[in-house]
Amino acid sequence: MLRISRQAVGTTWRNARSYSSGLVEAFDHPSNPQPLKATTSGGLFKFPQLTSPESFKPISDRTIIYSSALVDRIVNAPSNGVSEMRKVVKNLDRLSDGLCRVIDLAELVRNVHPDVKWIEAADNTYDRLCEYMNELNTHVGLYQALRETVQNPAIHLDYSANQVALLFLRDFEKSGIHLSDASRRRFVELSSESLLLGRKFLMNQGQDSDVRRVTLSPADLMGIPAEFLRHLAPSDNKGNRILDAHGWEAQVLYRFAPSPEARVKIHVASNAASEEEVDTLEKLLESRAETAKLINYPTYSHVALSDKMVDDPNQVLVFLESLVNVNKPFAGGDVNKLLISAKESLGVPSIPPMKASDREFFMQMRASSIGESSSLEPLSPYLSLGNVMAGLSSVLEQLYGIKFVPRQVEAGEVWDPSVRRLDVYDTSSNAIVGTIYADLFARYPKQGTAAHYTVQCSRRVDDDDYVPGEEDRRESGSVIQNEDGRFQLPIVVLACTFDKPSANQPTLLSWQEVETIFHEMGHAIHSMIGRTEYQNCSGTRCATDFVEMPSILMEHILANPKIQSVVGKHWKTGKSLPPKLVEAHLAQLNALPALETHGQLLMALIDQAYHSQQAPLNGKLGWSTDMWYEVQSQHGVIPPIKDTAWQVQFGHLFGYGATYYSYLFDRALASKIYKDVLSPDPLSRDAGHRLREEVLRWGGGRDPWEMLADLLGGEDAELISKGGVDLSYANAAAFNAPPESEQVKPSNEFLEGQNNERAGLPDMDTKVNVVEHEYMDHPSTEGAQAAQAAQNRLQDEEKKTHREKHHSHSKPKPKTEKKVEKAEEAGLTCLQKVKNLAGDRKNQQIALSLINASLLSATGYLGFKNWNERWDRRVISAASVTFLALATGQGYVYKK
Repeated sequence: MLRISRQAVGTTWRNARSYSSGLVEAFDHPSNPQPLKATTSGGLFKFPQLTSPESFKPISDRTIIYSSALVDRIVNAPSNGVSEMRKVVKNLDRLSDGLCRVIDLAELVRNVHPDVKWIEAADNTYDRLCEYMNELNTHVGLYQALRETVQNPAIHLDYSANQVALLFLRDFEKSGIHLSDASRRRFVELSSESLLLGRKFLMNQGQDSDVRRVTLSPADLMGIPAEFLRHLAPSDNKGNRILDAHGWEAQVLYRFAPSPEARVKIHVASNAASEEEVDTLEKLLESRAETAKLINYPTYSHVALSDKMVDDPNQVLVFLESLVNVNKPFAGGDVNKLLISAKESLGVPSIPPMKASDREFFMQMRASSIGESSSLEPLSPYLSLGNVMAGLSSVLEQLYGIKFVPRQVEAGEVWDPSVRRLDVYDTSSNAIVGTIYADLFARYPKQGTAAHYTVQCSRRVDDDDYVPGEEDRRESGSVIQNEDGRFQLPIVVLACTFDKPSANQPTLLSWQEVETIFHEMGHAIHSMIGRTEYQNCSGTRCATDFVEMPSILMEHILANPKIQSVVGKHWKTGKSLPPKLVEAHLAQLNALPALETHGQLLMALIDQAYHSQQAPLNGKLGWSTDMWYEVQSQHGVIPPIKDTAWQVQFGHLFGYGATYYSYLFDRALASKIYKDVLSPDPLSRDAGHRLREEVLRWGGGRDPWEMLADLLGGEDAELISKGGVDLSYANAAAFNAPPESEQVKPSNEFLEGQNNERAGLPDMDTKVNVVEHEYMDHPSTEGAQAAQAAQNRLQDEEKKTHREKHHSHSKPKPKTEKKVEKAEEAGLTCLQKVKNLAGDRKNQQIALSLINASLLSATGYLGFKNWNERWDRRVISAASVTFLALATGQGYVYKK
């Protein structure tokens, strides 16, 4: 239906201009490329049907007509003989692909397009086709035809076909299609209940609440400059001040207040929860546990893990607990570093005690002491976006034999002039293997998080049978050398929010932003290289606890000094980035990596603990709080404070229930692969060829344990091929890992398919099948009626909020502007009063440090709080002038 132009497919990279200089120019040149004149193919992604927002309606009409024809054919297959039944799996995959190509496209448009009309049209299409997909979720005829196909002894399915068939069967049965009428009615009720509870749980995130108010006495505020106190809430007749524990004022005090009692109060209030918030989470967990029991699974964790690499909750716990045992001494060492820094900074004779409420205070002191002693040359001049993209292409060419070639876009092809098109070529065959659209610059109202969107998956198309209403795709796609058949061309979008280049300077990246590009490109390359028969197992459409491995592997590659010299070039002088400079910066950035990893481990453990309980769960309100305290007490390295309920802020419990371990698991896998395969030479074509042919090209079309066994070989190959979790990847990650400077800093921001929250509601997962994997997000058709009214209200509020934001984006909200002015006024007032502090130089240093920290923390908080808003240049200018005046004034005061 949506078609790639033949002209683009036939072009070879050898006819293009120098791709390396072209990449630098495409991303570093201050002017946007002018689109070509309109052509007959002109439409979004060169899809001729998609030329305006109104195009979505006829596209969705055709998709439903085509899908309905396929449904009829699949349902009637058992009546038409074995030859037709052999095509059931293929036709189900085609049905999924037809829906995916439109749903995924609509998902992208509603998240990145700047035009509200396009967004509304995409929203409507997305909702309409997801509703249709919900009907297919519970289509008994589809389920029965597939079951008969799988059980027919005359039909042989190869591994990938069998995996796709089992995928569909599991998803059908997760939707309760095989239950009795009474059980099914209860399943529908639970599905609707879980959806609404989950959305309520997410909407509670970050909401104001009286339980998160903190009262600080005059004694709590001892040592805080009066200039800062004047800008807090007025005190009562006893001198007490009441603050929002999540507000920037309280968070500044949390990091800098000398009083341990004040920090405890702020910590407890920050992690407090109302009874309603706790009840919402616990009812969600109870509903999931009952649902699992209803469909004959012991726990919800068994449901969630049924199609994962690690398909047994006990094995997940073995992995997490072994990793905890390995990491805990190192995390304890990080705590000791904090304590030693605190002792030196506080000038006390012995190591001070430490509770959970002291962590941020001690970390701030350590960071300040490191920062004061640092005079490192900055990294960003070596990391212009164009040079990074050119270096990344060079790395991929040497490693995997693919490269990026920038192409000028046609009229209507992209949604914003700053979007760059990169065609990906196989250097051995000179053939295009896919297209990446790089939407890397910030603009309103694009989301502030990095994301990888699949617009079109690769799948074999030349053996399709034509179906009425379908666009004939048998001649689309490109022929890959040494491949049998013709494959649909993959199209992905990489979205980030980097600063745009100016007239005098390109976009200069931080090291974390370079890591983000490498990570997200790991997903994109997985999609590009993947060549499978079925779209449901193409590229990143593999097990959730395997999908992050290629991306984290790219982070390991970037951490190698040899790669850093390729990627980093000074934008003025052309000098290569010195690896020692990177190492010095990373020593500061990753000062406490084991402690951060331990925090991720505790979250993964509580996720498993919550979802590994059998129904009925403990009905006493607050059991989730008690369980969180027990996990911290048993496995943590910093003593927790009782009766805190941070778990209500753990939003991933909804979207990643029982699978939060995945990122840690893939870190361990990637560490093992890097150490065994790539560490001798991260640019080895032989090693890259093995990775490409034995892992990446298969997507989810081959057992990941068998892929790892073939790749790693050695004594453990047979054990790995059988799913040997007891291989103790945790120990391999700790003792067999690359040097510390080449290890990856943990982050939960890179979880694949992480929901972007718009107006407090989650978007559905971008990985869409005929039957959705996360069935809790998509109740069956009967259940949809029970939830539809509430869901529609939520969506209407979401769209209304989005439209209001779109029409008022010319300046920040007045409330935001007043906060900025308030912070600037506080800074200037403090500067005027600093000279009146005690004449002791040490006191002046402390006061100045506190003022700086307060202002920077306030600015950072406001920037984060209003990330997606368009800021008036006058506000930015005023803030810049204020900070310049502040720095100048402080220098003068300090000199005096």
